[in-house]
Amino acid sequence: IGITLYEGMWMSRAYSLKYPAEIKENMYFAIETFAGHPGLPQTCRLEENVLVGKNGPVIFTKMEHMVEATSDYRVGDFHHSSVDGRDH
Repeated sequence: IGITLYEGMWMSRAYSLKYPAEIKENMYFAIETFAGHPGLPQTCRLEENVLVGKNGPVIFTKMEHMVEATSDYRVGDFHHSSVDGRDH
């Protein structure tokens, strides 16, 4: 959580492949996805806030549908934890 609305470090395919950044424990990210159908003006933008924890990501979400959608999410052997502290 930074001082301004949008501040670096940025990670994007636009330049992160050329200038990679190391992801370290205790970093906090707002992961913003953008989805739309080619040719249609409607789009969807979802944001997920994630803390890089010692044992894997801690996902901060309050949207019930997002918790349900990621309830069986795994990174390697790590099962993610939701904002309520329960392992899913």
